[in-house]
This record gives sequence, structure tokens and C-alpha cells, in this order.
Amino acid sequence: MVKSIPDICRRNISARILGIDDAPFQSKPRAPGSEVHAVGVITSRDRFEGMLYFGGIEQDGLNAGLRLSQTILQSKFHEQIHAVFLDGVSMGGLNIIDIDALARAISRPVVAVMRSPPNIGKMLGAIAKLPQEEERSDSIRAAGPIHEIRGWVFQFRCQPPSQRQVENGSLATPENMADLLDKCTPTGGQKIPECLRMAHLIGAAIKTGQSSSSA
Repeated sequence: MVKSIPDICRRNISARILGIDDAPFQSKPRAPGSEVHAVGVITSRDRFEGMLYFGGIEQDGLNAGLRLSQTILQSKFHEQIHAVFLDGVSMGGLNIIDIDALARAISRPVVAVMRSPPNIGKMLGAIAKLPQEEERSDSIRAAGPIHEIRGWVFQFRCQPPSQRQVENGSLATPENMADLLDKCTPTGGQKIPECLRMAHLIGAAIKTGQSSSSA
């Protein structure tokens, strides 16, 4: 049985985290419907443990969450990981990920990490120009409140708790998630979990032939 996030933080257990980031894609001019690739890196603290490739994500589409859940559930890593970190709630431009639905589908917490609080109004204005505006808006709202703790900016959603978790009071809190982010980030560097940093660099190398200068 996979340990809960509160247990991991309380007992200082190493957690296996899957960090996912999309690779560079054509954004000027935009090419809606074109394929966007994403890379997932599994780390335990700052140790590399494995990698996943996510294909078939459509630029400005609606299928990012589905492609992520399908690939994760079919992989050998699903039973090993404790949580998933994303670089925000969208991939390939405005292909919005419903992180609540994703957490339920894979039965793992999903954390969307951001460098700064997003401008939700601006995002909603942008998706108003795309098909299925309501579905995209619902996915944005499903991500829940934006938390700012110790320099971290994030949203998170968890799978429905088990009866045992409810009885033990071991439900994940925003503070737990901030602790987990700290555990997965090298000290002294930027506020970027190692799994997301590596996913960003590898994705850039796959698409352009070389890694980018920074994450």
C-alpha cells in the first residue's frame, strides 16, 4: 500500500514523485490540434528513478488529462509513485488539465506548481476564444484554491480518502504539500522540484536536440 503524504512528511520517508512537463512547441503562430509531447521524470528526493513519455497531447485541445492518466495507469511506475507534480494546470498552450479528475483517475495526489499566482481572469478570457469554453473553465475551477506557503505557489487535489485515512485524520493538507515540495527540491536552488526541473530539460532536448539553459 502506498504511504499517504502526511505519513511521508511526518516520518521523513523518501517519496517517489512523478514530475511532468510539456516539451517546447510551436506557439507563434499557434497550431491548434498539432501534437505536443511531454516528459515525466520519477525521482526520490533528488535521485533519478525512471522516465515516462506522453504523446498525442493536442495544442489548445482537451485531451491532456486523459493522455496523462492513460500513460500513468499503463506504466510500471503507477504502483510506485506517491504523487504527481505538474508545471501548472495546462499543457500545449490551453489544453487544461482537470487535476481533480486526474487525481481520482490515478488514485494519487496531483500538485500543480507555479512560479507565481496565475491571472485566472486572463486565462478565462483566453479560453473564451476556444471551443468547449465551459469544459475548460470547469477544469480551471476544479483545481481549487491557490496556496502560497514558504515561497511555493501551488494548487492540489487528492483522490477520495479511504475510511482508514478519515478515521486516522491523515488527510493531506496544504502544509503537507509544501513539506513534500521542500523534500523534493535541492536546497539552495530555485523553487523547482527536481523531477520537474529534469522533465523540463529532457523535454527540451528531445524536441530541439539540446537541453534549455534553465528550468
